[in-house]
Amino acid sequence: MKYLSIYQQIIENEFKQNGNQEFFKKGDIKNEEARIIEVSILNPSLENNQLYAIFQDKYHRLSVEEFKKGLQNVNLDTITKRKYIAIRVEKAGKDFSHLLDGDKRSVKAFSDYMDHMMERDSEKRRIYFKAKYLFVYLQTLDHLYSEKLDKLLSKYIENFCVKMLHTIYRAVCKEMNVSYKKNAKEVMSQTKQALEIAPEEIKNDETLDKDAQIENLKFQIENYQNTLQLIQSLFDDLRESVDESAKDAQNIAISQFFTTLNSNEFGNLLDNLRIVEKSFAQIRENHVVIPKEVAPLVIIFKQLTKFIDSYGIEPIDQVERVFEATSEQIAKYNYTGNPFMDDTEKKQVVVTAPGWKYKDMIISMPTVRGREED
Repeated sequence: MKYLSIYQQIIENEFKQNGNQEFFKKGDIKNEEARIIEVSILNPSLENNQLYAIFQDKYHRLSVEEFKKGLQNVNLDTITKRKYIAIRVEKAGKDFSHLLDGDKRSVKAFSDYMDHMMERDSEKRRIYFKAKYLFVYLQTLDHLYSEKLDKLLSKYIENFCVKMLHTIYRAVCKEMNVSYKKNAKEVMSQTKQALEIAPEEIKNDETLDKDAQIENLKFQIENYQNTLQLIQSLFDDLRESVDESAKDAQNIAISQFFTTLNSNEFGNLLDNLRIVEKSFAQIRENHVVIPKEVAPLVIIFKQLTKFIDSYGIEPIDQVERVFEATSEQIAKYNYTGNPFMDDTEKKQVVVTAPGWKYKDMIISMPTVRGREED
């Protein structure tokens, strides 16, 4: 295969970076998800108990109840779902093989699979894990089997697989000198889908023992990191898709990208980043020792801050700054509080959201609140 070496090298690089990470305890069902996917995709028409018999005969690792729970975890717990996914994964596997062979016609066909990576099932609207399904299927093909990929798939979840698949696709397209680039609308759609997979927040589940909480935290931190890397890759697609001579169009595209990230729909990502930064700063000022299990989370937020700063995104104002102003003086702010009686009245206000700008373009206006509301 013409580009098999690219596929192998990217897997090798990922294994060097992440191969020694351990996120699940020995005996955790999540360790067996790749095996469960394998059995399900290769035998889509069988009932759950028949699948379990095949699984046990080959791996001898789970009880019946654990296997059923695993099927639910990977969203392949019905014959309808398995048949639907098996057909699409098999076709995507053929398209992927043709892509590595250098067949330019396969670029569009495989891109269609990637564009629908975050598809949801029609029954309960749960996300299918189509990147992980595909990698597991590729592992059943002798010419694409990789022991190192096998180890990675036993540890990592969907966003990691999406990121790795995206990296392979971009690298092969570059070698083929074929355009793989997306427009702003496509990138934002895929970014939204990537964020939907990531957990909304890291919760401290007090029902778990300390070791289980640490394992859960490490798992979620890795998912956030994979999400960030995937978004970075998607944004690279957007940046590269803009012609170097069209600087104005590029600036507008970048501004729109970050405007969307700081919208309510995306959880006001830029504003909340500053809140988190302040929290970490207070922890340092109080000389609180951050547990080593949480330390990677600090690194992830620093990476996200660096990512934003690298594109020249700047805050307009400073959170918690207090000042006195008339209604005219805060015309360029979002204001919450009691209305001004007239143009001469002054109120003390406090900045609650800094607002953001890219060069001379406003991404979001800063927000102030009347002090009488406190």
